[in-house]
Amino acid sequence: MGDKLQITVRRRASAAALLAFLVSLVLLVPVGAAQAAPQYSLWYLYNAGSVQYAHRSGISVDSGAHTAYAEVRRSNFSTSPINWLGANARLYYGTAMCKQSGIIYNGFARVTQVATTSYGGCATGNAYGWASFRVYNGGGYNSFTGVQSPLLDDPSFAALKTSGAPDQFETNERGLTYGSAVGAASPAAEPQLIEVIANNGKVGYAYKSALDEGMDLKTPEEVGAWQASKRGKPTVIPVYLSDGSTKIGTFTHHPGVSTK
Repeated sequence: MGDKLQITVRRRASAAALLAFLVSLVLLVPVGAAQAAPQYSLWYLYNAGSVQYAHRSGISVDSGAHTAYAEVRRSNFSTSPINWLGANARLYYGTAMCKQSGIIYNGFARVTQVATTSYGGCATGNAYGWASFRVYNGGGYNSFTGVQSPLLDDPSFAALKTSGAPDQFETNERGLTYGSAVGAASPAAEPQLIEVIANNGKVGYAYKSALDEGMDLKTPEEVGAWQASKRGKPTVIPVYLSDGSTKIGTFTHHPGVSTK
C-alpha cells in the first residue's frame, strides 16, 4: 500500500513539474512576436498612361524594431519589365520621418516590387508606414504618394494629414518651405525641407532634393545604370534646423539598393 502511494505521489509531482515547465515556456515567448506579421493598408489603384498599377503600405514590429513596407504591381498581376516599378518605404513616428528605403526599382522582370526599411532607435509609439512610388507609363515615369498603413502601438492616434499645398507650409528666412511630408497629395507637393528624425535622435529637416535621389531618372536604362552605380552603398545626408543651414545630424537611407 505504501509503495503504491509513493508512486502516485511521484507521478503527481512529475505532472506538476511538467505543467510548470510548459507554463514557463509560454511566459518566455516575447510579446512582440505576436505583432511581427505586417499590417497593410488596402490595395489602391493608380493609372499611369494605359497601365494600371496597384499599391499598398505596411508596418510591422519585431523585437522593438519597426519595419515599413512599400509594394507596387500591375493591377492585373502581369510581369513588369525591368525598372518599371519603383517603391520607397517610409517609416514615420508622429509627423516625422524616421527612416526611408529610398526609391528602389525592380532590377529584373517581376510581378511585385517590394521595398522595406527598419529601425528601432527613433522613438516609441504611433509608428506607421506611408510609401511613395514611381512607375513607368511607356514613355516616362509617374511619381505618386501611397496611402497610410495601419497604426501600431496606439490605434487611436490620428496622424497629421496636411493638404500638401505649398502655401500651407512654414517658410524660413531663405524662402524655403519646411514641414512634414505626411499627407502630401503627391511627391511634388512636399515641402523643400522635410521633417525627419536624425540618426542621433534629433528632430530636424532634410532637403527633399537629397531624399529624392533617383527620382529624376527618365528611362529604364538610366535607372539600371544608376542602380548599378550604387553597389549596395548607403547614402548619408545632412539634417538641419528649419533654417536649412544649421546642421544638427545626419539621415541614412539606401536608394537603389534592393531589399527584396
